[in-house]
Amino acid sequence: LDTYEILKSKRAKIQLICAGDATDKKLVKRALDLGVRYLGTMGREDLPKLYQSAHLFVFPSTTETLGQVVLESLACQTPTLVSTIGGPAGILKTLPKSCGIALEAKSPNLWSDTIITMLQNPPSKIDLIDFSIQKSIQDFIEVHKRVLGR
Repeated sequence: LDTYEILKSKRAKIQLICAGDATDKKLVKRALDLGVRYLGTMGREDLPKLYQSAHLFVFPSTTETLGQVVLESLACQTPTLVSTIGGPAGILKTLPKSCGIALEAKSPNLWSDTIITMLQNPPSKIDLIDFSIQKSIQDFIEVHKRVLGR
């Protein structure tokens, strides 16, 4: 939300939309006070349309190990920003830079500048086609096989 506050202070024409469970009531109140549109929990059948309608998927989590929502976003050809901490950064390392960028988690100014840059210069859908969820899953399995020594 710090990044969104910075974007609003720069008068960026942007709307933050959040979906999913919200357990931190203070955080939800702050988000709503900032004008965040909160959709709550959504059905699986509704998620592709949500991802496809987004200009950018921003996922600053530092605790995700796999980052299924990042895979889903990329499968819907939505460019993605993630934290350098956690599994989603590893997903982006295997993809063309146009698919997404990993940023330092505690740098809201960097996140806001990057969001503005990506929205002003969006990658083409053709650039995003290089992502394959099947290849990503296969890479995930191969890494685990190497770790297990198989």
